[in-house]
Amino acid sequence: MRTDPDADALAEAFLDRVYGAAEALETLRKADEPLSSEEVAEQTEELVSPWERQRDGPDWPAVWASRTADLLGWLALLGLAEDRDGGYAPASTD
Repeated sequence: MRTDPDADALAEAFLDRVYGAAEALETLRKADEPLSSEEVAEQTEELVSPWERQRDGPDWPAVWASRTADLLGWLALLGLAEDRDGGYAPASTD
């Protein structure tokens, strides 16, 4: 019988299995204030492989920024981050 996934297990699996998710969350945790998706993308762009940079050509920063925005949206949906003051921050633990 199939059961609904546990929310914590789902969030943990997301961080473990989705490339860049853990690094995006860590970037939020290190920040003193909420960050925009563009700021997170800039701070994690070292994750973009040379192959992806070549594949996407001069548009690779925009592709990475879009992917980072999607990651942050998923982090918020999973309760790991929250939209705060026009940016993203780690979810409150209270």
